[in-house]
Amino acid sequence: MMAGMGGAAALALGVLGLSGCALASPFAGTGYDEDRGVINPGAGDRVVVVITQAQLGRADRGEFDDHTRRVIRDLPNHEGYIGHSVRTRVLGDEVWTMTVWRDEAAMERFVTSPVHSAAIRAGLPAVRRAKFVRESWPAWAVPPTWGQALRRLDAEAFVEYGPPGGTDGDAPGR
Repeated sequence: MMAGMGGAAALALGVLGLSGCALASPFAGTGYDEDRGVINPGAGDRVVVVITQAQLGRADRGEFDDHTRRVIRDLPNHEGYIGHSVRTRVLGDEVWTMTVWRDEAAMERFVTSPVHSAAIRAGLPAVRRAKFVRESWPAWAVPPTWGQALRRLDAEAFVEYGPPGGTDGDAPGR
């Protein structure tokens, strides 16, 4: 009996430990080469980095995730796209995105594209609060590390979208 309790306690501690962990996809894209850096034609000395952080409610999470996958699949179709990475909290309801663009115009075309616009409309009900950073970045320093990205996000205030704790009673966590 004691051995079973110890195993359950260890499992509970392990799950609690995982809930604080986040995993990120490797930075990749059609305008980036791991050995040569930014290879997007027309990219200058500086590029545009967009970083988002969203804390989500569980009720509409499936719709949010479906549209996020569609947006990621669509990224290479946009002129000026360099690359991206997505970071998610293990066993949590928090997601971060980082996209890199040749210039502001390319990024704006993507933001107003049909796939991204549909994702915002369909996924917004799942978003409880979010942060956004758009920054000029040296092309030679692409990609930013997630540590750099998170420090920039920490300086921003959350935009509140849903009621505290969400309509489904799940409080967003950091």
